[in-house]
Amino acid sequence: MISQTAKHAIAALTLLAQAPPLRYLGAGEIAAEIQAPRNYLGKLLQSLINEGLVESQKGKGGGFRLARSPQQITLFDVVNPIDRLERWSNCFLDRRPCSQESLCPLHERWAVVRDAYIMFLKTTAIAELPSRDRCLVLTLPVPSKRMAEMKPTELLRQEHRVIERVLDCLQETADRADAGKGFDSAAAHSMLEFFREFADRCHHGKEEGHLFPAMEAKGFPREGGPTGVMLYEHEQGRELVRRMAEALQAFSAGDASAITAFTQSARAYCNLLRNHIDKEDQVLFVMAERTFDAEDQARLAAAFEKVEAEEIGAGVHEKYHRLADELAQRLGMTSGPATP
Repeated sequence: MISQTAKHAIAALTLLAQAPPLRYLGAGEIAAEIQAPRNYLGKLLQSLINEGLVESQKGKGGGFRLARSPQQITLFDVVNPIDRLERWSNCFLDRRPCSQESLCPLHERWAVVRDAYIMFLKTTAIAELPSRDRCLVLTLPVPSKRMAEMKPTELLRQEHRVIERVLDCLQETADRADAGKGFDSAAAHSMLEFFREFADRCHHGKEEGHLFPAMEAKGFPREGGPTGVMLYEHEQGRELVRRMAEALQAFSAGDASAITAFTQSARAYCNLLRNHIDKEDQVLFVMAERTFDAEDQARLAAAFEKVEAEEIGAGVHEKYHRLADELAQRLGMTSGPATP
């Protein structure tokens, strides 16, 4: 629910809150403690300065410290500028704001989840977070090799974390290109391969071939229902990947202006998938978990394992976890391994 960048920001502020009064911490010290790339952290700290949460001092003994008491900084203060929480006011089934005049079928459930989350952020201060809380150190979960021992939706959530990592790489690639800092076309090609094979063929394949039909068999409608919305967004994602591929092809043929087309589609894809993942993690998967009994879970887990073994192929899943690692390292965004 909270983005990787917001988690890093919370971790950094928690560390600063634990520092002795008036002491500044260096960017390197903070980066090492919360396991974040130093260059990336520097940009994040600057954004926190702009929000009035952190202040800095140059020279010997300088660094960063909180701009106000940790009791006066809530998680909402930290997360909202990064994750743009206003998007949570949108309808779960559409991008329009929720309307009391025309409520969607999921409004009541979605409103409870949304309001509880916002209230939690607004009523929790940085001062309440424990020192060196391991929950704040970002390491990406590793998919289990024994799918039958976990809920199928847990496996899908783990895959989301790997997809988010490559989305961060795509966002960074677009940011660098738009800032005139070069365009890594080789990395971009690898990202598109990842999104086509891992995010779509493997991950979406499990959802479309097995999870969604299982939910529909339990009474969830496709037309106007949650699975129909997810399927529509899968198609939107495929179209954006196609546009990025076309832009890359044009760039390889010598059209430098194609970089702009690529970055526009890349940003749209990142926004689409991040919102899509939020909906699945926080609402759709919760619905499935409440609906499926133990037998349903076991049957779905076996179907997922069959997809991995017969449709995807042995070792392919692990290959794309390694690719996620390699892309993060290439862009200097390493914060934890995505592979065993």
